Amino acid sequence: MKRRIVSSLVVIVAMLAACEKTRTPQPKGSGTLSPAELALFKYLPKNAAVYFAGDYSKLQDFMKSGLGRLASMVTDKMSPALTALETCLATPRNMKSAMAINVANKSFDNRIVIDGLTIAEVAKCGQQAQIKTTVDPDGRYVSIEVPLTTGTFDFAYYAIADHTLYVHQTIVSGEKSLHTCTRTDCEADLAKLGHDSAADDADFNALASKADRSKTAWFVGAGAGTPLAEAITELYGSLDATSGIAIDVTVQMQRPGDAEKLERGVTQLRKMADQLPESFKAVVAALKFDRAGDRVHAALALTDAQVKSVSDQLGSMLGALH
Repeated sequence: MKRRIVSSLVVIVAMLAACEKTRTPQPKGSGTLSPAELALFKYLPKNAAVYFAGDYSKLQDFMKSGLGRLASMVTDKMSPALTALETCLATPRNMKSAMAINVANKSFDNRIVIDGLTIAEVAKCGQQAQIKTTVDPDGRYVSIEVPLTTGTFDFAYYAIADHTLYVHQTIVSGEKSLHTCTRTDCEADLAKLGHDSAADDADFNALASKADRSKTAWFVGAGAGTPLAEAITELYGSLDATSGIAIDVTVQMQRPGDAEKLERGVTQLRKMADQLPESFKAVVAALKFDRAGDRVHAALALTDAQVKSVSDQLGSMLGALH
């Protein structure tokens, strides 16, 4: 489910590279995180490359239309059972989530905490999708074996509390399988945190205070320890899926010269807009970009109709590849 969200976001963020230089007001950060906002982050490690959090239920609503349907089409080709499972897991309302992502040593490491979902609901969805589902006798851990066209992969949920679940997945470059934590691994993850979690990290709290957390979802990240360390110092932004989609991103580059190069590249790409399909031209026209020293800011807002047009275009392009 999260992979579908991330896939859709990647498409949108990639388009930001084609935006025009138009001075736009940067959103005001939401300030200090409240105890309720920090609650999920006490189960995630500090020093992650990227943190992503927000209203999980509303994000699933977004995945039912436009770019979300495009991602679903790709997922359905991989595994119809996985599509059925993800659809069922999106049913509960008022779910909140927080995610920590790390990219290092040719691996993609993803830890997720979901509030508002239970082991029983996950098990029910797995069984309804006719997927092999195994629940521990005490109801604290559930593993699911998902069939794919290329084989199978397992993933699992561990219950931190009655309505709070933990997921830890790792994808290693060159390997076809997805590694998910066993119950012992999940418990070890959480035991190691102690008072060394993201919630306890002053750097994370300071960066999160800059993001507009009033939107559907928000994200922050740092380049240190990632393949982008030489280029990016920090980034923060938000995603609003209330009507259509709006994404706002601020990135601090390591060197002002890098930001200037990006600005020149954006200007050049802007000149190439006429070579793009009509739906993409409208996106370029809607994009905003500005630079101040070593910081670049980009914003994109699309209506439901524009999102549908872009997803239809991308769908036809993907279809042509098969």
